[in-house]
Amino acid sequence: MEAIEQNPVLYELMTANIWEDKAINLDEWLKQYQLNRYGHVNKYTEQAWNTLRKTVYSGGSIIRDGSESIITGRPTLD
Repeated sequence: MEAIEQNPVLYELMTANIWEDKAINLDEWLKQYQLNRYGHVNKYTEQAWNTLRKTVYSGGSIIRDGSESIITGRPTLD
């Protein structure tokens, strides 16, 4: 699964975390990620990534099987 590039920001962050001795400042890291990925940062990309960070990447509660990929999902009658 790691090599199919379905969630590049997560893999970038995990890789960056390996090389850091201190906690990553996620606000600064996301701005640098935007610059690296898009070549510039503007208010629209900042708003989009801030929204993603506060929602799908927040680490909040996940409904059962909500984050499971259909490729690796287990059969269920739910």
